[in-house]
Amino acid sequence: MLQSEELNETCMQIIAFSGQARADIMQAAAAARTGDFAGASNLLAQADTALGTAQQAHLTLLKADASGSLGAPTLLVLHAQDHLNASLLAHELVTELILLHRRVDTLEKAVEK
Repeated sequence: MLQSEELNETCMQIIAFSGQARADIMQAAAAARTGDFAGASNLLAQADTALGTAQQAHLTLLKADASGSLGAPTLLVLHAQDHLNASLLAHELVTELILLHRRVDTLEKAVEK
């Protein structure tokens, strides 16, 4: 059985790294809105790193669940899962938003010529 302290630590890692990723993702959206596409790309790369760490911690929970050593899910486990899912969705949506901002920027520059 996964010890309570280890479970809590793993959940907190998921929450912390997912939160950092979401902050980077939203900053990337803001950077793209101002035309800073290099900055947006760097921020998404940072988000990818944080999400990777969160997903590794999540994999620990999945393995424990698959082996029957997780026990009953706690509110903290559900909260961690929610944070990870929200960050992953934000990443997908903001990636598309950045592509749209880049396309609008390109079209505006073409019209200005």
